[in-house]
Amino acid sequence: MYYLFFHNLIIFQLGLIGNNLLLNKSLNCISVFFFFFSSFRLEQTFIESSQNYYANEIRTVRKHKESLNNITHQLLHIRHQFKIGFFSELKQDANSAVKSYKSAYAYLTENARIHDTNILEMKMVAGFLTNKVNR
Repeated sequence: MYYLFFHNLIIFQLGLIGNNLLLNKSLNCISVFFFFFSSFRLEQTFIESSQNYYANEIRTVRKHKESLNNITHQLLHIRHQFKIGFFSELKQDANSAVKSYKSAYAYLTENARIHDTNILEMKMVAGFLTNKVNR
């Protein structure tokens, strides 16, 4: 399926370049396969690299979160859970992302001290978390 898409795309693009360059004649099935598989390998390499990067970022956030005091750093705890969920989403791990968002929402509704000065921020964060969980 992808082969046909890329093949038709390449033929179409080369047809637009012009017949003076004779690129249509030099393009054969082997070069199309090589282009497809090399682009597929490149895509897989980028995906693997980005997933490793976000996994390392999640580890860094978790390490910092463990060093926090839950009583004095309640808002940071919620932010770290949100950040872990966001990085998990970028890593394409939807189950872990939803789990982190639910944990942040539960911590926000049960443990966080809400004052008059931060009530609007808490409502906004709760709205974001609800949106992320329900998607």
